[in-house]
Amino acid sequence: MLRFSSMHKSEATAGLIPGSNGASAVMFQKKKCHIRKKLYFCSAIKKQIIMKKSFTKIIQVVAACLLLSQSVVSCQKDEKSDRHALVGLFSISPTQQVRFAPGNLQYQASTNTWRFAEHQWDVIGSDNSDISSTYSGWIDLFGWGTSGWNSGANCYQPWSVSVDDSDYFPGGSPYNDLTGAYAEADWAWHNPISNGGDSVYQWRILTRDEWRYLLNYRADATSKIGLGNINGVGGFIILPDNWTLPSGCSFTSGLTRVDEAYYPDGSLNSYTLAQWAEMEAAGAVFLPAAGSRWGLRDQNGNFTHPPLPGTAVYYVGIQGVYWTSTQVSDVDVFSMCFSNSEVCVYPHCCRSVGSSVRPVLVNN
Repeated sequence: MLRFSSMHKSEATAGLIPGSNGASAVMFQKKKCHIRKKLYFCSAIKKQIIMKKSFTKIIQVVAACLLLSQSVVSCQKDEKSDRHALVGLFSISPTQQVRFAPGNLQYQASTNTWRFAEHQWDVIGSDNSDISSTYSGWIDLFGWGTSGWNSGANCYQPWSVSVDDSDYFPGGSPYNDLTGAYAEADWAWHNPISNGGDSVYQWRILTRDEWRYLLNYRADATSKIGLGNINGVGGFIILPDNWTLPSGCSFTSGLTRVDEAYYPDGSLNSYTLAQWAEMEAAGAVFLPAAGSRWGLRDQNGNFTHPPLPGTAVYYVGIQGVYWTSTQVSDVDVFSMCFSNSEVCVYPHCCRSVGSSVRPVLVNN
């Protein structure tokens, strides 16, 4: 019994095999056990290989799913913004086209909300003078680079007001544009726009060179711009690259080009709301003459709009000033300006002047 209890399990089992007698039976059972161990070992290795292959396959599938989900989310964001852009395509370089936002950018400080105007011709006008950090109304005239991102400028909030242009230097330098390291100072790039896809990094404003190309150097540029009036609101009309005039509508450029400036001949394209709906459906863009917010000094050098200089609104319905992302000097930046006397990319717009923002969505 002691010997049985000290036997290996295989040896004890061998003694119970019918017909076994002695050492040969034990040796047979040992060989069988050894074979079983080999088979078990091979089976274990095979299982590990299969498990590793399965695990690798799972990792590959998970990675593919993650990439696909990111792509889907990105496409959803792009499609979401794309649905809110106007249909016309406009060349801003030989290789790039954009689509314009359906209205000027607006901001409400009390809720920190950005949106596009409901219609292309909508303007806030004189109510921009109520600008403040708690104002519950809407504004659509902004100092340069006031997206709300702390760019290092003294004035970077949408409600910031100053008559000192040096307060609007991104990074504290007059030589930084609203691109590259300071792209976040672009209102449309930095902020989700509630009725424009509600995602960041979807919209932006044009550079000086992009405006110049659009107005001067794309195919048939001169014939595709002109002054207009929609339901009594004056502004500037830009037609898309591929343009077909809708039935029942008319369009005349009425502009004479001298270098890179245009001078109106007095022609004005006037549209009812129904007619403009047809023009817009065909891709036309309308920039309203929203005026500017700034400060005027009297003959003694005192500002004429106390107690907060820089909040007076002028030239609504007469002049449009639209920001570019490009600086000129220690004071000025480029803007796209128009009035009944001239249309041009103007190089001497003070940063402190509250001006309009019309973003674009890049198509390629």
